[in-house]
Amino acid sequence: MKITFLGAAHEVTGSSTLIEACGKHILVDCGMEQGADIYENCPLPVIPGDIDAVCLTHAHIDHSGKLPALVVAGYSSPIYATEATRRLCDIMLKDSAHIQEFEAEWRNRRAARSGEGGYSPLYTVEDAQKTIKLFKTFKYNESAEIFDGIKIRFEDAGHLLGSASIYIDITENGKTTTLLFSGDIGNIERPLIRDPEKPSRADYVVIESTYGDRVHGERPDYGQPDGRGRDQRAARGPAQRDDRHTERRARVHTVQPGDQVSEADQPSVAYDAAGAFHLAVGHY
Repeated sequence: MKITFLGAAHEVTGSSTLIEACGKHILVDCGMEQGADIYENCPLPVIPGDIDAVCLTHAHIDHSGKLPALVVAGYSSPIYATEATRRLCDIMLKDSAHIQEFEAEWRNRRAARSGEGGYSPLYTVEDAQKTIKLFKTFKYNESAEIFDGIKIRFEDAGHLLGSASIYIDITENGKTTTLLFSGDIGNIERPLIRDPEKPSRADYVVIESTYGDRVHGERPDYGQPDGRGRDQRAARGPAQRDDRHTERRARVHTVQPGDQVSEADQPSVAYDAAGAFHLAVGHY
């Protein structure tokens, strides 16, 4: 067994890890780098068509955003995730593609005026739609053998609708090794998301550590007129605006008469995400 860290090493965003075991290549997450690009992600050491499966922890773009690009490059195998993650990716990957197409159009208008070369988006809405068709979904704590000697199981990570920590049991030469990929682990006592499940035994744990060196501060009061906490969430960009906005809308229902609600509560892609919350009730 060999594990190669391709992204989100030394920094956050761009999560992607390649596992080579039992003669198979399995990619855990395929995220897009966002914000300051301090460390370059490593290129895939294999061609995308030789990857046998993708296991996706959750729908945020920094974990899922390059899946359509992987498909464009030749990937055609299953993408394993929870059903709620599939539904959110259907919204978010198409939204990401639309943004890239819009940016490409803008850049090409500038290039036409300056005589520079053309610009192509990383992927299109059509590519995102093709990607969604590759999803195969599981319920939480449902164990499945995806290849001889390789089993996977999704456990609720409490971070986003459908988010999961993924257990991968690999049996080679009569010995079973359990890997645990944490994904992003959520906070507790949030209004729409269950608390993360406590992990069971694993031989090796690959864990996200975005907040590993700090303590969470006071939770924002969404009813306050200064919109405290709003700017930090807006700065996160499209990768996280769906669930943050939906949680905000849920909290708005608790606002008392006389409280002020900011303009941040206007319609956005979050309304589609709210629909995904409703549709996923039977799976969550």
